Amino acid sequence: MEKIKVCVLFITYNHANFVREALESMLIQKTTFSFKIVVGDDCSKDGTRKIIANFEARYPDKIILSNPVINLGAEKNFNQLLAKCIDIQPDYIAYLEGDDYWLDEYRLQKQFNILENNPDVGLVYGKNKLRNEQNNLIECRTPPFKSGYIFEDIILNKYLPALHSSFFRTCLIKEIFAQSNYFGLDLYIIAEMARRSKFIYVDDFFHVYRATPGSITKLQAQNVKNQFNKVLNLYKKDYPGLVKKGLNTGNKLLLYNQIADNPSFSNLWLLIKYYEFSFMHQRQIIKWFFLKLKKLF
Repeated sequence: MEKIKVCVLFITYNHANFVREALESMLIQKTTFSFKIVVGDDCSKDGTRKIIANFEARYPDKIILSNPVINLGAEKNFNQLLAKCIDIQPDYIAYLEGDDYWLDEYRLQKQFNILENNPDVGLVYGKNKLRNEQNNLIECRTPPFKSGYIFEDIILNKYLPALHSSFFRTCLIKEIFAQSNYFGLDLYIIAEMARRSKFIYVDDFFHVYRATPGSITKLQAQNVKNQFNKVLNLYKKDYPGLVKKGLNTGNKLLLYNQIADNPSFSNLWLLIKYYEFSFMHQRQIIKWFFLKLKKLF
């Protein structure tokens, strides 16, 4: 039997309107190696599981179902799929959620080639586009991504490689998954891999993130601050100065991002409380008043 070189971890919940596009974007991948799509539908109520079952019947050589029998929630569903992928023992793992999709039919092959030729690198990543709630496809402003050891950049919140556009070694994630303090959050997984190995950045668009009212990221938005603080505090003992800077920068950025969705008086108070003489901070205060007036009128 041919060795499975790559597993794609595919998590989905109530994505009936989008899951076909996601699956097709994986199935059209042109590769010189064998890969499997390991699917975990978290007990969808909208027909997602039926769509996936139809795909599995058509592509039994590509799709492995690992659907939970009860609703687990995004993190636990991710973890049970990750355990399944590790058990299959591929060399590499990629990731996708059911309301997103891949752009490049050579995406897996490109990233595979890079890791095959760079044994000292643990992960390769690229860029993403955004499909907004008006269904417009947008090229997001790209931060100054780079290759090499980027752990400090991640903790300082300069950027975070998207797990969706990443391709990484199974041995690396297996080591992280076995830790007693493991939890299945993008920031933690990426930070732990960056702490252990070099990354390579490829200046290509690899996937589309779809911003929908029911997307996993949106549903978790209220917990972002707690999750962020939880992850960074794991490194407080070993990197106290770095974490202090990272928490300060990260909490300000989270506050700035909150304002677009919620120009509340509590957010204005936080802007005043943590006021600093910077163009960014003053722009956020002006933005708050603009958005507040817009809502009123």
